[in-house]
Amino acid sequence: MAMLHIAMYTGFILLVAAGAIIDYKKQYIPDKIIIMVLVLGVANIGLNNNISMFQGVLGFMGMGGIMLSVFYISKGAIGMGDVKLLTSIGLFAGFWGGIAVTLSAAIISGLASMVLLTMGLVKRNNRIAFGPFIFIGSMLYIFIEGIAPYLN
Repeated sequence: MAMLHIAMYTGFILLVAAGAIIDYKKQYIPDKIIIMVLVLGVANIGLNNNISMFQGVLGFMGMGGIMLSVFYISKGAIGMGDVKLLTSIGLFAGFWGGIAVTLSAAIISGLASMVLLTMGLVKRNNRIAFGPFIFIGSMLYIFIEGIAPYLN
């Protein structure tokens, strides 16, 4: 069973990485990637004893509601691809896993933005892709929640 979890987590990370690369280069995340993360989320609910159906559905609906609210309140500062990706991550990781990914991505992107602004590499009105930071947050989540328990 451990190898199945590692394979699922690897697929999840590869999909989020692909979304992050495309977001960085083109400022959008393709729906095909989001759909594949959703499929992995459903499989994760069925195969992972740590994520129940309730937690997956709560993660999907909770993250969807939160991220749609952020999208509308920020007047599109966060893209709809980011909203959909984080919503699908909520299904895969459950509500608290989705929150952990989102908060870590937001903190890391804020710190990176401050560094880039201070160094004069970007201006205040430049758009910075959020997908790469979602990837970093997902990596942290997978390592702490998914891989670390198998390392002992």
